[in-house]
Amino acid sequence: MRYERFDLETSSPLPERRNIWQTVVHIGTDLRAETALVWSLRYFDMVAPAVVVRWAEQWAAREEGVGAVIDLAMMSDPLADDLDRALDSLTEQVGLPPISTEDAIRVVSVGVARRLECGETTPYESARELWDLADLSPVTWPELSPFVFYASEWEDDITHRAAYEQGIREACSHLLDAAGSHPTPTTDEGPTP
Repeated sequence: MRYERFDLETSSPLPERRNIWQTVVHIGTDLRAETALVWSLRYFDMVAPAVVVRWAEQWAAREEGVGAVIDLAMMSDPLADDLDRALDSLTEQVGLPPISTEDAIRVVSVGVARRLECGETTPYESARELWDLADLSPVTWPELSPFVFYASEWEDDITHRAAYEQGIREACSHLLDAAGSHPTPTTDEGPTP
């Protein structure tokens, strides 16, 4: 039996939720930044191994493909542990330091905000994804609190959804502004080069 969530005011089912990362991982021009995003998504088990392999296949087809990304692309139906070890090798090869839980939260949060900004997700989908991230994380990150509020209120109050969606857009914009144009993992000495 499938559990269905309902709008409290209208008693109608809420929109079917999809994991925005299970369909596609954005392929840009910065392998290092995308590796940090993919690694962070895997840290929280927010992206399936098959999606990571497709992402690696796209990078391997480019001139910028490095050995470890080619190794990832060659994996056929990998187990999660095998894929994660190959992804760890890629993070080392592109020069990323070990990524902390806080860095992983920040990288995924910025990725979600960018997807909203680019029109790849709806405000509700973005807020719900960030709410899920807040629930998954052992670290409390106050920047995610507005998204929990807006997604919850969006689900409960059909009359004011437009206002909640605007609040989500503004919170995403603030999150992107706070992260700067190219958020990268940091070490104790500051941003990594």
